Amino acid sequence: MKISSAKFETALNNNYPVTDGATLYKDGSLFHGPYFQGIEQVLDCSENQIVLSCKAPMVPATEQGQFPVNTVNTFFTDIQYQGMVVWVQKYKDGAKSLPLQTNSVILHDKIPFEKQLLVHVKIVEASDFKMIADCTVYDETGKIYMYTQGATVTVS
Repeated sequence: MKISSAKFETALNNNYPVTDGATLYKDGSLFHGPYFQGIEQVLDCSENQIVLSCKAPMVPATEQGQFPVNTVNTFFTDIQYQGMVVWVQKYKDGAKSLPLQTNSVILHDKIPFEKQLLVHVKIVEASDFKMIADCTVYDETGKIYMYTQGATVTVS
């Protein structure tokens, strides 16, 4: 992983078979409804990281509820956390998890609906009770859209 001049690069370990994200929503790994089903592929998953190819489905303004998407695409933010949930299930014996806290978020650009983006989740700490990660949302050119530091989920 390298961040320089607002460009992001990640190294895949090439030992992980790319998997279809739709399977995660069908097999019960993730329980999210159609507007939150944005993981298209898991590109890499190791003890140190999980890398996802994602696209937030278009959500009509009439369906966005009390907090419509303006600056922060909360639908995509949820998809980012889903990657952490998938990692916890794989490396913590099938444990479930929910978001707990976030230390900080830097928005570099708006995250649009229907745009293919990558999410790199770097595992910072993992215990029997919580997992902490730094997450970077970027596109195929390395352009960073959002950086989340200290994203934390429970492990139970």
